[in-house]
Amino acid sequence: MGSVLTILIPLGVVFVLLALVVRYLLRSWLDYRVRIAVIETMDRPGNLISESENAGSAVSLNEASAGIGRIDYMITGIALAVIGAGCVLIGWNMRVGQLAVGVYLGGILCVCLGFLLALVGFLVRRMRRPLLPKT
Repeated sequence: MGSVLTILIPLGVVFVLLALVVRYLLRSWLDYRVRIAVIETMDRPGNLISESENAGSAVSLNEASAGIGRIDYMITGIALAVIGAGCVLIGWNMRVGQLAVGVYLGGILCVCLGFLLALVGFLVRRMRRPLLPKT
């Protein structure tokens, strides 16, 4: 019973994180498709935007959705490292076979890449932060 739980718990965590990643990718793709559709309707000759009517709403829509498309490399790296750790645990508990070795080595690769991506995300956050004036 204990070995089953040590396989199922990391596997469940991996599937939950994978579902969150897929949800984020679908949301980003949908946002992209909506932007393209708006640009295509604005590009047609009969549908020119007048400055007084629709320009303000188009700008506010663009400003509101600008934060959605950004990628946070630190969070993505941490999630990748957690998924890799789950794969390492699953591969370690399987012990024997090509699948166990593949899952284990793939997990180690994900942990390494996740760590590097989280480190890059941390550096990007530090570099974007405004400098504090010395008093």
